[in-house]
Amino acid sequence: MEDLRKRNAARLAALIDANGWPGRSRVGEDGARAAWLILQHAIGNPPLMRRGWTLLRGGANEGAADKAAGAGDPCGNHTQPQAPRR
Repeated sequence: MEDLRKRNAARLAALIDANGWPGRSRVGEDGARAAWLILQHAIGNPPLMRRGWTLLRGGANEGAADKAAGAGDPCGNHTQPQAPRR
């Protein structure tokens, strides 16, 4: 499963590099939702998660971001330093 997440994240990063965030106006509802899900599951790639979230937040003001952008930061705790477990 980890290999699949890595491949999907690499492909999403390449698409973002070439075309920006794959929002609904570019890739349709299904494509935008797939991009959002890939971003959410890219926990092994925090830089991609931060970049995607930044793009989503910017597009939300322009009406270009997927509805899920309003659901909260997909990076969650994965991009913040974790407290050590006791």
